Amino acid sequence: MPIIPSSRGATEEVHYVEVLSTVSVDNIGGTTHTIAYDTEVYDTSDMWDTSNPSQITIPANGIYQVVLSVDFYAQLDNGSTEGLRLNINPSFGDTMTTEEWLSNYSGGIDVNSMKVSFSTAIYLRQGDTISTNIQSYGFRTGSDFDGARLKVVNIGAITL
Repeated sequence: MPIIPSSRGATEEVHYVEVLSTVSVDNIGGTTHTIAYDTEVYDTSDMWDTSNPSQITIPANGIYQVVLSVDFYAQLDNGSTEGLRLNINPSFGDTMTTEEWLSNYSGGIDVNSMKVSFSTAIYLRQGDTISTNIQSYGFRTGSDFDGARLKVVNIGAITL
């Protein structure tokens, strides 16, 4: 397990996962698409499991940097809003959500390829889960999801 020095002179375990979704999904127009990951790039703490490919499980309390980037081909309607959603503990009903909206388009647009990403730092507890969605309010029929990359790494430990 990799370790990093802390500001207090001790060391802390590095919990890092990077996963990819490489499977294209055609015609996501008018739906919310949950991103399922299929390729593990790196995982120090068994945070991702192929038996539940759309979920990351946090191994220890701490502050985590979460970075999500998504590629898609989009045909957008007039006045539409599109974005990415990071869901914390979605299976428990009380979901904490962080959203990054692409835009509120004043006119329709066709884009051959679009990459959207966002990053946030958040305090998470051991056992918390993360899932990600594309919120596609306004995608026209024919819009395609072309892949995603999710990185989660602890950037600091907090003992409460």
